[in-house]
Amino acid sequence: MMIGSINGEREAVLRLQIQGPEDQSVEVEAVIDTGYNGTLSLPPEIIAALALPSRGARQVTLGDGSSVYLNIYRATVIWDGRPLAVQVMETEDVTVLGMALLYGYRLMMNVVDGGGVTIEAHL
Repeated sequence: MMIGSINGEREAVLRLQIQGPEDQSVEVEAVIDTGYNGTLSLPPEIIAALALPSRGARQVTLGDGSSVYLNIYRATVIWDGRPLAVQVMETEDVTVLGMALLYGYRLMMNVVDGGGVTIEAHL
């Protein structure tokens, strides 16, 4: 089980440990976005700090319907206590956790300031 919270911006957030290929590691606060069907997006400074290996670029459709090309990388996230290799998209400012990472899990939120966010394996 993983525990997060609702922040002052009314976003559901979860702290994640992200690892690079040489065991570099950072802890980030990821915003949970149920409208994002990918796994994880990271800003360029975190990608650079972890020296994540590039996997090219891919055209994606954003929430407003526009299409852009985003750089793709490979990282390891500690997910539910275990390392998990994931595809990461490079985005500007915010770290976002998407539905592909949540797939197979139950997400529960108490949507009030400071409310709890719980993610647990769905049996």
